[in-house]
Amino acid sequence: MNRNFVFAVILLTTLSIVNAIPHQLENITYYQCENYPILTISLEPNPWVSGTPENYTASGQIEKATTKETILLILFAVGGKVIGNFYQQPIPITPAGSITVTANNVLTPELPSTYANIVAISDTIHIKDMYACAITYIGY
Repeated sequence: MNRNFVFAVILLTTLSIVNAIPHQLENITYYQCENYPILTISLEPNPWVSGTPENYTASGQIEKATTKETILLILFAVGGKVIGNFYQQPIPITPAGSITVTANNVLTPELPSTYANIVAISDTIHIKDMYACAITYIGY
């Protein structure tokens, strides 16, 4: 009986430790931002690693031509607040239709256990000015 109790305690302790260890993040999957065309996002490396540079490729369909103010916007956020600095890169004027934009060496900030990553083509950092967007939620 005493051996069974010791075995049960060891088993439960082991399970609680294993569940407390952070799991390896799987490949990141992006979803459509509500009310905007979706961007398909490719990452290298996938998944990203806090504090290291990342290469993004965003492609999709836009319904109107971009302007000289249009940017590729990449940001991480939690609770509606941006984590670290957001990344923005000018985009050449592109007619409506297919678009592909690449951003290399985008620094990934130190990330908490729950956050969102948003990649958008926009004229500003405001949601109302977006052409297309993709979002992923981690840890929710």
